Amino acid sequence: MPGSLRDASLNRQLLELAAEQMKGEAELVIFDEIEDLPLFNAELETDPPDPSVARWVQALQEADAVLIASPEYNGSITAALKNALDWASRPNDDAPLDGHLVAVMGASPSSRGAAGGQQVTREVAERIGAEVLDAELLVGRAPKVIEDGDLVDHELQGQLEALVGALLKATAKRLGTDGPS
Repeated sequence: MPGSLRDASLNRQLLELAAEQMKGEAELVIFDEIEDLPLFNAELETDPPDPSVARWVQALQEADAVLIASPEYNGSITAALKNALDWASRPNDDAPLDGHLVAVMGASPSSRGAAGGQQVTREVAERIGAEVLDAELLVGRAPKVIEDGDLVDHELQGQLEALVGALLKATAKRLGTDGPS
């Protein structure tokens, strides 16, 4: 899930690169509707006003794991990502993100690579009940290392491969399949 609303965001490109690495082993479905989710309102959680909420919940329920790629806004997560996570936390006794494997990565023009945003994303996901992998990917100075949809920094490419591998391995273990070694 991209935490950015821009169609050609660097974080969306990161997700597309992760999807390429998963080919043959898993399918990464990118949920493109977080901008359609209405602002979370507890009074509406049992009867959400927009069908995008039902699609979001269904996407989470059908997912074996969740990969979040998001920029950092002012040291935190985007409002759209926070809103999506709020919807994913309800209802309390049956939250669709509860118990899911989650991996976090992020790209940012800053040198920190969305570190603050990733930390907040991890904290929120864990509070909801997700199992957040220790592996993460911080892509700093992203406009210089992501060019035309390619990660041109070989060290970062290796880190992306490691993150995707860790997520695939943890998912396979949880599902009781052999999966990648």
